[in-house]
Amino acid sequence: MTNNFLNVDLEIESDDDLQPIVSSFGDRVCNLYYGQELGHYLATFELSDIAVIDADAIVYNFCVLIESFDRSAKSLWDGALTKVFDLGYESASESSSYSSALSAETISKVAALGASIRVTIYETSCESQGIGDRE
Repeated sequence: MTNNFLNVDLEIESDDDLQPIVSSFGDRVCNLYYGQELGHYLATFELSDIAVIDADAIVYNFCVLIESFDRSAKSLWDGALTKVFDLGYESASESSSYSSALSAETISKVAALGASIRVTIYETSCESQGIGDRE
């Protein structure tokens, strides 16, 4: 089993209702979650275009979509408590190194939008390694 890039989730937390952002993204993204948690609104998204399989391209494409928001959604974005691009990876315990880079252009776009980048590494489950499979 090798290390793998999984996907990028965009997580937004706000004191204000995030519905205008959900609507602005439309069908260009998959809305994984939208609701209230501990008094704040939370929305989580993934790109709908599954042909994009590279962390840099996914973050860049998210940024382009956010830059195209109308004034209402952009104002809501600017006022959000957190805006995080969460890069997800699966780690294999007995694997060689793995590298994944974000370009300077993508990082500049993320910074200009006032967002953060987080890396989450998930442990490979026994099922995905074939351990415990019954024949």
